[in-house]
Amino acid sequence: MKNNVMIIHERAEMRDLLVDILVAGGYECATAGDGVSARRAMWRRRPNLVLLSGQTNEAGENCLGTLARLNAEPYPIPVLVIGIGQTSELGRRAAAMGASAVVERPWESVDLLRIAGHAIEQARKRRAAAESAAREQQIELVGSCEATARLRDAISRAANSDQALLIAGAMGTGKELAARIVHQGSRRSNEPFVIVNCAALSADHVEEKLFGVDATDDRDNWAGAILGSVEQAEGGTLFVDAVETLPDDCQRKLLLYLLNGTFERAKGHIGIPADVRVIAATTRDLAAQTRTGAFREDLYHRLQSNCIRVPALAERRDDIPLLVRHFVKRISETARLPELEIDAATLTAWADAPWPGNIRELRNTVERLMIAAAATRGGSAGADGSESRGRVNIGALSPFAQAVHLKGNLPGLAAGALRAGRQVLQRTLRGFGALAPDAFSKARRQPEN
Repeated sequence: MKNNVMIIHERAEMRDLLVDILVAGGYECATAGDGVSARRAMWRRRPNLVLLSGQTNEAGENCLGTLARLNAEPYPIPVLVIGIGQTSELGRRAAAMGASAVVERPWESVDLLRIAGHAIEQARKRRAAAESAAREQQIELVGSCEATARLRDAISRAANSDQALLIAGAMGTGKELAARIVHQGSRRSNEPFVIVNCAALSADHVEEKLFGVDATDDRDNWAGAILGSVEQAEGGTLFVDAVETLPDDCQRKLLLYLLNGTFERAKGHIGIPADVRVIAATTRDLAAQTRTGAFREDLYHRLQSNCIRVPALAERRDDIPLLVRHFVKRISETARLPELEIDAATLTAWADAPWPGNIRELRNTVERLMIAAAATRGGSAGADGSESRGRVNIGALSPFAQAVHLKGNLPGLAAGALRAGRQVLQRTLRGFGALAPDAFSKARRQPEN
């Protein structure tokens, strides 16, 4: 898609001249005679650059007033102010207010194109830097079992495509992670990755969140205007989680965007072009929902043509030791908790556990253990002298169940909550002298709340 430039100039002949220059340079253009009408047009199509006249318009407004209004937009737009001196008072104030460049008269067409291209590229680099900072979390798919290998291959194929994608899987399996890896491996990796969790939004608000809200009037205050997630994701990826919960009208709008590349804001009636890849995720059987009328069949077929299924943790049992070590390392780094050495017997018990909450439940369990370990140690330093990085063996916790603070203090409850079987926990604690021989036989299991 070509870069779009908004030209704001009080003289029609100058607007026409600038259009000719920019179109010859490969740009698409829109024009306006003042800042008010420009913002109205920009709200209908977001530009990549604004060329702003430095002269005073018929309403007596100079470029600074328009620049201030542009700075108030919900997304950053590079602005070139043309026709005034860089060292003039107006030029200095425009630069101080954030203008990307001040272009003095007389200027050559080739210079204007070069400066415009540089401003757009610098804005792109700033977005890329922001996305790069977000990716410093070292997103990766951990595991080596057959199911994980198949998932990794499917993600790699999806990253090489720009087609809309459906990611299906049970709750807690890592659908958002899969979507992030697809985005990271795609040509859009330096552009935004925007998440909309439809299940967390009411039916009244999900349309506004996805598509934004058009202005309620034509005045310069733009009362009620909201920028939607589609526009926030321009050039990048929009992750629509829990797509099965979308109201019917939102399903229709999403389908129209996938078919035509344009969308309508709430309270709006104009198709707005966007360059965004859509990745949808669901925990439901969408085919069954189409049969009951809960989900549009045409949207289902549009998404289902490119689908990834994320396996449950029960299908990835061989990955559990690797996942546990990965979570221990990550939680230790991000939460500054001591690393935890979990013994083989516990890992074996965890590999046989059902894990209805899948990977999310496993991670939460590891985190609770690490918090318990830190509390039991009382902040003492580890062997390497580092309080936050000291290593603690799970069996050294005393008493283990009390330290975990899960579901009460009984060892049987702690064993169940931590997915370590009662016998495994009993063996581990007795081996370290942390449990009386008859503790389990005396403990009565309490009902879970």
